[in-house]
Amino acid sequence: MILVCILSVTAPTLSAAPEDCPTNGGQATCTPPIPVWKHSLCDDVAAYLVRSAVWCRVMGGVWYGPYAPVVCDGADPDVSDAEIYPYALAFEKVVHNTQQCPISVQDSGWLQPGQSIGSWNCWSGGPVYQNGGETSNLREMLFTGQSFNANTGQCEGNWSERVIARRDLRLGCPDGYTLRIGANGQRECFSLAPPSCQISLSGFPAEVEPGKTADNRVATVSCTGRSPAGVGVTLVADVTANSGGHQHDDEVRHTRHMGQLGSLQGMSTENGKVLNGVTDADGKLYFSFTAPAPAGDHTVTAQCADSTNPCGMAQGAVWVGIKDLQAIGGGPWELVGGKSEHPDNHYLTVPAFLVLQQLSVHWRHLYVPFGPVFAVNDASLERGGLFDCCEIYTDRRGVQHDRRYEGWWTSPHSQHRRGTVVDIRANGGSGSIRREDEEEFVDYAARALGAVARIHGVGTGRHFHVLLMGVAE
Repeated sequence: MILVCILSVTAPTLSAAPEDCPTNGGQATCTPPIPVWKHSLCDDVAAYLVRSAVWCRVMGGVWYGPYAPVVCDGADPDVSDAEIYPYALAFEKVVHNTQQCPISVQDSGWLQPGQSIGSWNCWSGGPVYQNGGETSNLREMLFTGQSFNANTGQCEGNWSERVIARRDLRLGCPDGYTLRIGANGQRECFSLAPPSCQISLSGFPAEVEPGKTADNRVATVSCTGRSPAGVGVTLVADVTANSGGHQHDDEVRHTRHMGQLGSLQGMSTENGKVLNGVTDADGKLYFSFTAPAPAGDHTVTAQCADSTNPCGMAQGAVWVGIKDLQAIGGGPWELVGGKSEHPDNHYLTVPAFLVLQQLSVHWRHLYVPFGPVFAVNDASLERGGLFDCCEIYTDRRGVQHDRRYEGWWTSPHSQHRRGTVVDIRANGGSGSIRREDEEEFVDYAARALGAVARIHGVGTGRHFHVLLMGVAE
């Protein structure tokens, strides 16, 4: 009988270096290379060391000479498309000592299919395509000018010279990564920096009318070391206390009577105050802001939802209200009805103001020399919107309410939102339209000005509710 013993031997595991990828036990962030454009510049003149030194310097490097261990140190290693012309122009200015002398250039731009250029000292040919995409191309810049003569102080001696740029599609790395050959023998990009993201908002500051919606607001997440897709984002809306003409504030305004956020990419909570969503493939979360009925100053704050991968904070401002309202100011009337919670209650549009002015001037003529006869009460707040008047009011059913105990943000003043409606006293007190003149007042307002005047309220609260533009707003 033969006994066979099988020994299991485990080879010692080599400790991974921090710069290794996580698949190899390291801590680096690794990603496959991506196609990037690499750009090169060449002056179409036979090679001279002095010219090489100039290229080195205009690209930000230090020239040490051909026999130094490092010939040119610190020059831009990755010339971008936008830097090609500035570098070429700077080179020509130094080589030809132009100083303030004029220089002109004829730039071909990157060549189109079928175009080509030839050169003995640089590159020749035209655009190259593979699999339907461009992989290489050339660009020609012909510079002409004059050199500066220090002896005469003049620009003289015409010159011309050609600079050729080349771009090639190569495998490279995103910003913050380094290219190397990985353990599998393939190229890879790695970074020891942890993944980082930054959030931003676009579409702000915004101006929105009460009750209207501003669409296509965008929260954008940009990341290094990871994809920006699928990032959880939290948006929070809030309203600035005592803004929009309301000098009172409470918890209800900050929940049910403020801007609402919505998105097809997320879900709103807390009456639309909070939106939780996820970015799309481009790192974007599209959302909308619907303004509440009261005017005011709002903010939208954006943050990434994952606390382990913070992306900072972005904030946008939203101005809610009706634009271009103006204070009624002084005139052939007296202004009444101001309250501490709504100190500025006399705002109108310009057309509505002109109607009020004509109405008051005409009516005053019937009372001369007794002075102003209009007591103008509430119009609109400084930005319009919901006018939650008054501290104590009686609803349509005759029930009396006290806002100090029942809360604000309801509106018996439903037609005082856009600066086209005003209340005028008609209770027999100071500044009232006399009872015997009320019918004529209604008739004149409609016949001469197209306004609609109706009696509202009873007793001391009796008044004319005047639609200055003939419509309820």
